[in-house]
Amino acid sequence: MNTQPTETPATGPESDQAEQAFRRLFAEQLNTALDRHRHIPQGHGRVQAVASLFGITRITAGKWLSGEGLPELWRLPQIAQLLNVDANELVGSTTNPMLIDDRYIALQMHGQDTPDELMPLFLQPGTLQHTSIVPGCLIMQVNATDMPAFAAVGDLVVYNPGIKWFGTGADVYVLRVQGRYVLRRAVRTLRGEIVLSTDPGQMQESFSPTDFTSDTDPASPLIHVVGRVVARILTRGSSAA
Repeated sequence: MNTQPTETPATGPESDQAEQAFRRLFAEQLNTALDRHRHIPQGHGRVQAVASLFGITRITAGKWLSGEGLPELWRLPQIAQLLNVDANELVGSTTNPMLIDDRYIALQMHGQDTPDELMPLFLQPGTLQHTSIVPGCLIMQVNATDMPAFAAVGDLVVYNPGIKWFGTGADVYVLRVQGRYVLRRAVRTLRGEIVLSTDPGQMQESFSPTDFTSDTDPASPLIHVVGRVVARILTRGSSAA
């Protein structure tokens, strides 16, 4: 009976060196991607910024940045999205197609009723320097009239899909309710309830935290927290963060 040779994972000094080289490559690519964003500091401050951005410990962030450790494979798409790079760029040398000669950066924009139809909006990196807009934010064009004092039809809101929790401040969020994207101001009360409202003095509704989900399943009956609004572009002639 013929048997085929079986392969075993490589071990020894050569595999250790290859792993070390890969960790160093990832660290270099990660730091290069971070360098493109002026709001992310260098040195010791960068460790804290990376830890906060990706929801990891400072020890883990330090290992990623120094080449002593690697993220789990499932984290790579999230890291790439938040840094606005191609995932391959983090583990190789692929040029990010959303950067043009390092002079422009692109944010993806969609309509309120067409969240899956994304188109890039190219901006100069300096435009984002003094705002709360971080890599991975999305832009939504408003076509509803339920929050006209905040954003009228035709205005643009920039939201961070990485922020899906409610605080005690009256922040505005993009929510998906019964398949429709809406804007609502959300506040967590001292009793833990979530109060949603439109413009000040208008409709208010109270919900339990269990009424919300960060799950992207469109069939879910719960309210999907899409992200928190961090800026807006008002087509009425002025802009505000």
